[in-house]
Amino acid sequence: MGTGTPATPTVTVDIVLFKKHGIVLQLLLIQRKKPPYQGCWALPGGKLDTGESVEQAAVRELSEETGITGVELQQFHVFSEPERDPRGHYISVAFYGFVEAAIEAHAGDDASAAAWFNLPLPSLPQLAFDHEHIIREALSESILEMKFVRQGKDEPGAGRKEQQTVKKCERCGAVAHTTTVTMKQGTQPTQLCADCVKIVCRPGTNWTIKR
Repeated sequence: MGTGTPATPTVTVDIVLFKKHGIVLQLLLIQRKKPPYQGCWALPGGKLDTGESVEQAAVRELSEETGITGVELQQFHVFSEPERDPRGHYISVAFYGFVEAAIEAHAGDDASAAAWFNLPLPSLPQLAFDHEHIIREALSESILEMKFVRQGKDEPGAGRKEQQTVKKCERCGAVAHTTTVTMKQGTQPTQLCADCVKIVCRPGTNWTIKR
């Protein structure tokens, strides 16, 4: 046991909120009004108030900073590294959720701006704290098993539906809506993003979309 008076860690919440815009997955970010990382983009969130649960704090912070309410949020991870926040030992309980495409955000409280950004991660601005790591964890876990269905318009047999899932493209590494493709010879199926599907599944190749 160390000497001296230990500082009590501060409990916070962060919210990873997604929506679908066409075939693009978008992520909600706020611009911080106060230090640290003043002016940087970050996930909505904040400190736990006395007398509330982390679930209540996540709902409150999302409402205060973005104006968005009525979202079903799911806890998915706790980030507790002592050095993750320059102010001291801040523990973050992270939540994720999905909203309809028409939902807009309006900045309030500690946020000077709120906006939706297209994924994958390289498209995002520089983020505060360890929020890039939190987003990566959200995208890498099985929390994004929400299926998106679209009509196949460019393939033989158009009119049949193909399922798309948010996963990591096995060709370029982008986290996006992916489609399962396979070689006609029957090799292991592969998850590809829309751009890679256009390249790999062009006429004359051995690859085809798995139905």
